Amino acid sequence: MRTFFLATGFFLFCAVSLNAQITDSIRNTVDTFLNRLEQSVLEYEQNVDIAASTSTITAQDIQNRGYDNLDELISSVQGMYLTHDWKNTDYGMRGAAPGESNNRRVLILIDNIPLNDPMTGRAPSGYELRGIPMENIESVTVIRSPVGVLYGNNAMLGVIKIKTKAVRKGLGAFIDAGSFGKYDAGLSLGQKWRNTSFALSTRVGAVAGQDIYIPGYGDIVPAGDQMDYAALQFKLNHRNFSIKAGYHQRTGAIAYADDPVDAPDLVSIAFFEDGAFTEQTLYADMSYEGDIKENQSVYARLFFNHDRDEQQLNYVWNTDDITERNRVLESTWAGAEYQHLFKFQPDHQLLLGTEFWYVPTANYTATVLNEPDANLDFSYWTLGIFAHDSYQISEQVALNGGLRADINSRTDPVFSPQLALLYTPTGKTTLRAGYSRGYRLPSLIEANVAQELQPLPNPDLIPEASNSLEVAWKQQVGKDLNLDVSLYYQRLEDLIPSDPFVPQFINAGTLEAMGLEAGVSVDLPEDIQTYLYYNFQFDNTMRVNTPSPLCKFGVTVPFLKHFTLFAEGQYEGSRLTFDGNYTLPFFLMNSNMVFNPQADPANKKTKWLDPLSLSFRVYNLFDQFYTHPSRRAFLPQFVGQNGRIWQAKLALQF
Repeated sequence: MRTFFLATGFFLFCAVSLNAQITDSIRNTVDTFLNRLEQSVLEYEQNVDIAASTSTITAQDIQNRGYDNLDELISSVQGMYLTHDWKNTDYGMRGAAPGESNNRRVLILIDNIPLNDPMTGRAPSGYELRGIPMENIESVTVIRSPVGVLYGNNAMLGVIKIKTKAVRKGLGAFIDAGSFGKYDAGLSLGQKWRNTSFALSTRVGAVAGQDIYIPGYGDIVPAGDQMDYAALQFKLNHRNFSIKAGYHQRTGAIAYADDPVDAPDLVSIAFFEDGAFTEQTLYADMSYEGDIKENQSVYARLFFNHDRDEQQLNYVWNTDDITERNRVLESTWAGAEYQHLFKFQPDHQLLLGTEFWYVPTANYTATVLNEPDANLDFSYWTLGIFAHDSYQISEQVALNGGLRADINSRTDPVFSPQLALLYTPTGKTTLRAGYSRGYRLPSLIEANVAQELQPLPNPDLIPEASNSLEVAWKQQVGKDLNLDVSLYYQRLEDLIPSDPFVPQFINAGTLEAMGLEAGVSVDLPEDIQTYLYYNFQFDNTMRVNTPSPLCKFGVTVPFLKHFTLFAEGQYEGSRLTFDGNYTLPFFLMNSNMVFNPQADPANKKTKWLDPLSLSFRVYNLFDQFYTHPSRRAFLPQFVGQNGRIWQAKLALQF
């Protein structure tokens, strides 16, 4: 692995010498084309996602706020909250966060490439996506409602779309260090010709992880996961064609694994410990996007993914008998997608599309000492067809609706409708009412694989479903003040609990979430930006793992021309745990200082400062102790975490 990254770094260093061959006129032509294409894509996405509330964190936000990974970024988004339990992070949206989901009900995309593994349904979160440099991200958009009509499987609670930056000419580098043994280093190279551009980036790093506190087990305070991570990303564009690929790897030690199980005597509990894990993700995408006629455009792509998750563990029965166990989950899937957009009039657009997934092979292997090996192979396919229409009835009224039908090799067909009405009585007032539906197919683990010491599979499972209603009001007051208020209701049906104390996977769960969401953003003089978000759940007392209220605020203050200070606070109300108790509410404060010098163009001696950026971030500034509900399988009611985390980063872009 070291040789691979050294060779890649040498390649980046040599290739940067080509930069001088690119003229400014050619570069401007390419940039103009890419900006026009990006604007077309943004308008199209806004039309389709009108029935749902969205939040977008831009590259400038990421730089000013100093986010280190996706978890920190998502935690700042309106209506979002995290549950960090052992080495996994689950994302909750608007009070809907069924326990132990491992993000199976949230679709995560990077440049439109789905990352949810069809074998387990799970999607990697911030800790698992450390291989994606935050410096390479153009934006992260969070859709906080089910939108199955466009995105299909796993878009049940919502969608997280990660968009990487367009190719930037030049060489970039960054290095940072922080608490708990964390370090990061990365290189990136971008090059442009007339109609062609490419980018290549690498990243390596390590982190020891935060301590976690587990009450009820002799006050054990185990360290978090020790892990090393590496990544390689590639992007090639030629006119309207694009090829993207990425490889992420994470390896480390497991102090305590995330799936203790019920022991055979049904009284004692078995815990895995002293193990190691290796996770590998490979994805690739080839796409075409552009106009084919004056009023028609198409988007077509082929994609390929491969995931491998290996755990080598010891588990303990009553701390007397230690047995080695090796488990490997490996799956490969590929697919194709085609979308055709018709622009009949400036106020009428129709989108038709289809998407096909095929899993040619998925393998589950388990090796247990003195017991037979489990080695199972299986495959499946799914096909979706959808239509979406957007029509401007009048200057003040727009109607938006769509329907998607999905058939697959394992369950009955699934239908996902969407409907929204948009009313703009004035240029500064917008009223919106929408209905949307999402779903999640049972994963291959739940329906096909007999796991050791886990609930038995169930081939008769049906898809989980989510129905959402939302009424929203957006108001602009003056030029710099924006208000946003939403009232939402969401019902999740046929949920499949992941519970080792239940003998078989079954469709047994129903969850209702209703709440109020309000936000205000203000742009003050001197480029000062502020925001305040508030969420309140009406039925928090009846549901596990739902904080209420949830309040977030932030302020960005530029000063002394070269500096930017960002401070954010988050207050989270108590959450109900699986044993009927409540976690304590807590308040976290984070800060980030950025030094981004602006050199005087007339002074050549200071020109070397232009590529430079320095930042210093402190997470949990006041060293607040806080807790998250534990999984149902664990006897403790919560897992506590604390610790002030600091990080210093140096970034260069030539």
